Amino acid sequence: PRKEQLTRQKRRKMKSIAVILGVTVYLLLVAAEGQFMHDEHSVVEQQMLEDLMDFLKHKKADDEPQRPRKYPTPGPGQIILPCSDYEYGCCQDGKTRAKGRNKKGCGDALCVDNAVGYCQANKDHLDCTIGSVDYERCTWSCGCPNSKQPASKLQQCMTTRTAFGCCWNGQPALTPNKRDCPPCRDLTPHTCRQFRYISGGCSSGSYGIRTFMQKYCPMICGVCYRKK
Repeated sequence: PRKEQLTRQKRRKMKSIAVILGVTVYLLLVAAEGQFMHDEHSVVEQQMLEDLMDFLKHKKADDEPQRPRKYPTPGPGQIILPCSDYEYGCCQDGKTRAKGRNKKGCGDALCVDNAVGYCQANKDHLDCTIGSVDYERCTWSCGCPNSKQPASKLQQCMTTRTAFGCCWNGQPALTPNKRDCPPCRDLTPHTCRQFRYISGGCSSGSYGIRTFMQKYCPMICGVCYRKK
């Protein structure tokens, strides 16, 4: 119906405004903090901006019904887009295949909620029986009992034989005292504090929010600790 179409258009417009405002706030915070990166760090800065936009997009996008995305057939010399061969597209990580509409199967694959707002609002009344509608929509909130979530970089590192153990970021340490490991710090402390309580922050059921926070805010998320 036309009313539903107008509602969806309004949601998309509001989401776009939220992304623009969020990025603006981020830039102001980083500029005030004196943490703009140049030269060899410009790639890291660009990646952070892209991840932040994805982070903000997941605030609302996880709650919207997802239709199978139609990709055009690539022409000669064109790059095949990720997930273009998948009938129902990809999960939130952009590479895992969804098993059906509305990100079916993604909850177990990534241990996430596919409807973050709904799951938070009804967390005390969810039917977490495996296979139920609530379980499919709120796998993270149900505890991910059947999840096949891939191991973190640190977990992967710890399962391999390394001479000096692992750094907190999952990279092998190269010296006995681990002095080569990067310092434990939040890359943008103000931004991390700003977003730590949004949709669960570090422990959010949203793939985008949780991934951003754990990647760029390791201290606030307890991934590592600064030595006193």
